[in-house]
Amino acid sequence: DEKARLREMIRKKEESLKRKIAEEELRLERMQEEEDQERKALQRKRLEDQKRKRLEETQKKMFQKQMEKTAKKRAGGTSAQPSQPIPPQPTKQRETTPPEFVPPPAPDIFSQPIEGEDAGISLRLVPCGICGRKFGEDRLAKHTNICNKTATKQRKVFDTTKQRAEGTDYAQYVARGMHKVEHSKPKTKGWKNAHDEFQQIVKCARTGVAAPPVENPDYITCPTCNRRFNETAGKRHMPVCKERNSRKPMKISRKK
Repeated sequence: DEKARLREMIRKKEESLKRKIAEEELRLERMQEEEDQERKALQRKRLEDQKRKRLEETQKKMFQKQMEKTAKKRAGGTSAQPSQPIPPQPTKQRETTPPEFVPPPAPDIFSQPIEGEDAGISLRLVPCGICGRKFGEDRLAKHTNICNKTATKQRKVFDTTKQRAEGTDYAQYVARGMHKVEHSKPKTKGWKNAHDEFQQIVKCARTGVAAPPVENPDYITCPTCNRRFNETAGKRHMPVCKERNSRKPMKISRKK
């Protein structure tokens, strides 16, 4: 047992030493990486400074050359010969745009007589008395018969809700017409009293006085247990409470 305990202690120490060595190696690697990054940042900054200085020097040289050129021009302008007169340039004639082409009106083919094999066909259009559209005289009778049927026939209204619900669980509710039932939200009662009670509680909390007990006027009292409930819970509670209290208590016989 003593040897095993010593072996365990040695193993734990070796593990702790290995862990420390690994942590120290990681720390050294991080320090080396940070130093490399700082060195690269310094090199980058040094290069940017050199580029900026070179750019400033080139700009200064260009500015000096420009100033020398302007000074030479000013000095040579006084000793220059008088300029010769510029010959007049020929004036360009103004181009005139041709007038827009307006096509002639199309001939009225309906007013022209028909010759040849189709000489018996009339191109005179007659309006329909039902829909007002125009048709030929030979086609008006057939159109009036069909137009009269479609005008008197009532078209079935397309139900998009039924089509969208087809093949889903919602289809059974649509078939019963339950989707058309408007579910009105119950109106809140006694909101004014609740607001006044809230203000009273806030005032009592500020002054440090205990707030008086609050009773909701919308609650109803159970005649059996004298507890108070809202209307929905009271209707559900009263028959259960009455039936429970009407039961006779069971007598428990004790064995001697």
